[in-house]
Amino acid sequence: MTGSPVETVRIFIVDDEEANIQLLQRILERVGFTNVRSFRDGNEMLAAMDGDAPDLVVLDLHMPTIDGFAVLEAMRGKLDEDEYLPVIVLTADAGRETRSRALAGGANDFLVKPFDVDEVRLRVRNLAQTRLLARTLRDRNIDLAAEVAAHVRDSERERQRQMDARARITQIIEAVEFSPVFQPIVTLTAGRVVGYEALTRFADGTRPDVVFAEAARIGLGTDLEAACLSAALATSARSLPRHGWLSVNVSPTLVLDTERLGRLLAAARLPIVLEITEHVPIADYAAIRSAIASLHIVRSAIDDAGAGFSSFRHILELRPHFVKLDVGLVHTIEDDPARQALVSGMAYFATRTGCELIAEGIETTAERDTLRSLDVGLGQGYLLGRPAAVEASPPTSEGAVLSGDRAARPAVRPARPLVTTPRGAREP
Repeated sequence: MTGSPVETVRIFIVDDEEANIQLLQRILERVGFTNVRSFRDGNEMLAAMDGDAPDLVVLDLHMPTIDGFAVLEAMRGKLDEDEYLPVIVLTADAGRETRSRALAGGANDFLVKPFDVDEVRLRVRNLAQTRLLARTLRDRNIDLAAEVAAHVRDSERERQRQMDARARITQIIEAVEFSPVFQPIVTLTAGRVVGYEALTRFADGTRPDVVFAEAARIGLGTDLEAACLSAALATSARSLPRHGWLSVNVSPTLVLDTERLGRLLAAARLPIVLEITEHVPIADYAAIRSAIASLHIVRSAIDDAGAGFSSFRHILELRPHFVKLDVGLVHTIEDDPARQALVSGMAYFATRTGCELIAEGIETTAERDTLRSLDVGLGQGYLLGRPAAVEASPPTSEGAVLSGDRAARPAVRPARPLVTTPRGAREP
């Protein structure tokens, strides 16, 4: 029996008669209660509570200096409102009035003098167990309250972050704190510009993928896409030659909003290609195919092919007009037989299915020449032309539509125009 949690509770005995104290201590020690303190004066016990709070009090009602009723009242003033401290009252008076007054003062049980050993043991043990359960529950409630408070703080911080993000994105959209730039897409054989990819630059210099991801998290992704697409279409209509495509990056969500996308594309003056990124999941391929078909003049491209497994499923399910090879396949391809084999296989696939390959991120002549030898027909990248703003007025010839980059000035003789959504300013 000794050593169980019940026997470890702290018990205070308050009685002005030493004989009663010694008797109760012997009874309690005999059944395993060892953490027992005794007081012959109620004031001494009240003072001791400040430094060593008890788990159970055995209190005599009739004492000369301060009686048990006054001690009960003073004890309750020291306890928290929700704290449970059981009190067993000792009395030789078992009358109804005494019992009622003691219970009203906060007593939980009674022991009538002279004491019965078994009764003392059972009443003390029962209240000690109740005290332990109450203390455990209170501790758990405190822990739970702390967890709830932490969760509330975290939720409030997250809510504030969401509000701040919404304010930022709304400001970007309403104040048009972005501008379109265009990167040429050229033939790798002759170096002719056949189209342009529209990208977005933000006024504060934040990376486009970061801004678009933040907008998507707060439910403003398609609103930002639509605003950037509208700006790109308006700028291209004013300043790009009418010989090439305009390629724009779009999310599946915007593609499925055919009414909104159709209104935006009505402003296009060039043939449009919708680039659907590999990184965005597509739940319903049939719906995407139907949406693209409903736009009639629009063609499609799968962006970032080779960046992940889902890009190949996108290609098989959507049968795009163009497949854009991810920069990860292009980088140092001249030194990597495995990359060469994979791109060669994709070129064979493109020939068999009637689509065209566009290599992204071409930065060296070795990469360009290797891709050309593997029958990749089109490409874009810093070697061929950096993304740049168009000139204020449209060019009068088929050349030089991008400002500030010599490599972006080959003649523009596109076979068919192309449209891309300004989703993320991903630079190949």
